[in-house]
Amino acid sequence: MEKNMDCLHQRNIIFRSPLFEIIDSRWYSSSEHSRAAIEIQGYGISFIRRGHFLFERGRQKFDFHTQVVQHHNPGEVYLASHPIIRFHRSTTIKLNPLLLAEVRSQLWRPKVYPDHLTRKDEVLFPAPMSAAVPQLDYLHKQVYTLAQAVDRETRQLRLEILVLDLVSTLFAHLYLADQSPIMPLNYRQIQHHLWKIEQAKEFIHQRFDEKLSLSEIAATVQLSEYHFLRLFRRFTGLTPYQYLLEVRLHHALILLRHTQKTVTEICYEAGFESLSHFIDTFGKRFGTSPSRARHQSHHSLPESFNGRQYPKHRRSIEYAF
Repeated sequence: MEKNMDCLHQRNIIFRSPLFEIIDSRWYSSSEHSRAAIEIQGYGISFIRRGHFLFERGRQKFDFHTQVVQHHNPGEVYLASHPIIRFHRSTTIKLNPLLLAEVRSQLWRPKVYPDHLTRKDEVLFPAPMSAAVPQLDYLHKQVYTLAQAVDRETRQLRLEILVLDLVSTLFAHLYLADQSPIMPLNYRQIQHHLWKIEQAKEFIHQRFDEKLSLSEIAATVQLSEYHFLRLFRRFTGLTPYQYLLEVRLHHALILLRHTQKTVTEICYEAGFESLSHFIDTFGKRFGTSPSRARHQSHHSLPESFNGRQYPKHRRSIEYAF
């Protein structure tokens, strides 16, 4: 636990393997003027579960909240402050450089990257953060929940598969697909509405396999359907139904890759009400059927990310596990 006059920081490693560490961090700031210098010690990815940070690097300022994923490169120094929300929870996945090198080597296309990304001796994230699209949200929730599971005998293999999938998905998002934009938010929106979106997304992740309605999700944050729809789209760039559908489809994709369950079983476990609707929706989203995705892409990403098609001349990512 780190402590100073204005800020209390509790940092716990909740899972460790040769490939990565999963760290649960909790911050409490007693003053909106408190600041702390943070030097990044290794490569990693961070997700905010609750709260908001303002990071400054030179003249650049970045808002870090639940709608973005932060990327860490070693040696970077940030000045962190808490201008709006005083209590914060985050998950950091500290990554082995060899793991990142393995994933990036299968995405590498020297001619399409700017000069600062062409150094072969380092694995660099090309930007400090990216949008927290539903696929990454889903994988983060699965990783964080499983890391705290009591059954330690089976969780390591499952966690390593999920983290590899998360890293591959993020790198594909950064290197292959047209990136989803980070929705700009002002401080009033963050202060008054961010927690509502956090709560609504958490509700979706907990109950995506059930029949959910707009009114039911809106009721969890005590908003009218109309106001909630506008607010959710403003924060995420998606409607609640689009977000729910992405979570269901990615859950189905994970089950197709890593289990022997039938397509019918996966259909209903992912929250779809009919097999025909699942197959049709899956095909429109990924450009292939669930059965073909299982046999053709058991260790690779689908050919689209967040509804955008990858360029055909670039291959899917594959990793050995």
